[in-house]
Amino acid sequence: MIEVSDFFHRIVALSGLAPLIAVPAIRRALARANIEPGTVGPGDLPRVLPSIETCLLVYLKPTEVAARLEALRKLGER
Repeated sequence: MIEVSDFFHRIVALSGLAPLIAVPAIRRALARANIEPGTVGPGDLPRVLPSIETCLLVYLKPTEVAARLEALRKLGER
């Protein structure tokens, strides 16, 4: 089993996708940005957001993706 951080779970929750889809999708987005699911943190979000956006656009409408990305940006600012 791949170890994931609590922050990874927050990203999954804010993605707007069902966990069954979100977990592997967010893992792939992190892999494209060379970030490990077990160590991802707020400082990694600027680097991974473009990959997450690409992923979310497969499943969500662009307006919903924009809202989800904004929520993720705010998560990174906390």
